Amino acid sequence: MVRDSSLTLCALLESDLTYLAQDCANQARPGDCVLLSGEVGAGKTTFARAFIMQRGGKNPASPTYTLVHHHDTEQGPLWHIDLWRIKDPDEVLELGWEDIDKVISLIEWPEKLGPWYPAHDQVLHLSLEQSKTDENARTTHIRLGGDWRTRLWPSLISRPDALLSNTSSKG
Repeated sequence: MVRDSSLTLCALLESDLTYLAQDCANQARPGDCVLLSGEVGAGKTTFARAFIMQRGGKNPASPTYTLVHHHDTEQGPLWHIDLWRIKDPDEVLELGWEDIDKVISLIEWPEKLGPWYPAHDQVLHLSLEQSKTDENARTTHIRLGGDWRTRLWPSLISRPDALLSNTSSKG
């Protein structure tokens, strides 16, 4: 079993966040949960749209009012879930939660999952923060569960012009 590891990318611009989302999308496979935390405006939906488009999804609008969008891509099912509006964690059961391990899922506001927080190892958790000094920049804290580190790290270091030259990282 591979232990969780973490990484922090600083001063990400929207284009950097898009590259990161594309890299994550290229490495994702059924059963993976990509959790997106952060305040309103931190970049969760920007990340989700780029991820969905990279996987071949259409109409990557935020599911804030519908809670979940199902994208049937050529690479398999992808669910984009926005939990902003739920009041009780048990509401996720109405979204087909029992099938979450069969799809790739992008989950905004995962802290609202309560006891339904994914227990399996294949979790990539991104916590985004807007910079206090540059309104266009983000700091992204990434926790890589399961084998996400071995899958994602090579793509991150192969694109230093896109990501790592604009960031500082901690292993």
